[in-house]
Amino acid sequence: MTYIERSVRNDIILNLHKSNFSQKFISEMVNLTQAMVSKILSKHSKNLPMTSKPPGYQRRLSTEQLAQLPKFLEQGAEFYEFTGAYWTHNRVKYVIHKEFEVDYEARQVGRIIDLIGWTWQKPQKKEAKQDLEKVEKWVNETLPALKKRQ
Repeated sequence: MTYIERSVRNDIILNLHKSNFSQKFISEMVNLTQAMVSKILSKHSKNLPMTSKPPGYQRRLSTEQLAQLPKFLEQGAEFYEFTGAYWTHNRVKYVIHKEFEVDYEARQVGRIIDLIGWTWQKPQKKEAKQDLEKVEKWVNETLPALKKRQ
């Protein structure tokens, strides 16, 4: 339900209440519980905002820091002296702490990665001593033959 829809619904509740209808009747009319109608009327009587949501936890990284994080990560994992060119929750956590002095639990780092628009990908494993000619032959000859059989 949007802010405007909630405002309209609350106005209907207030008008019905002013017309001396019972909370039970009002709750049935607007398809809410009596407790919710009571809460809305109570907020109105105390001059509290009726449609705003309570604020959530404030993010530890600012918007500017979130914008900077991809630039640090694009330098690569080796830049931060990790072995292997891939990122893990713990590695990203380390970079956030080193660059911004902000601590997160490793399991929370995924939310940060989502916020900056990165996706998690498994690194592809390649044989260290693979014969490029054999690989090319397999891709060009054997694989198409296997696909034709299907």
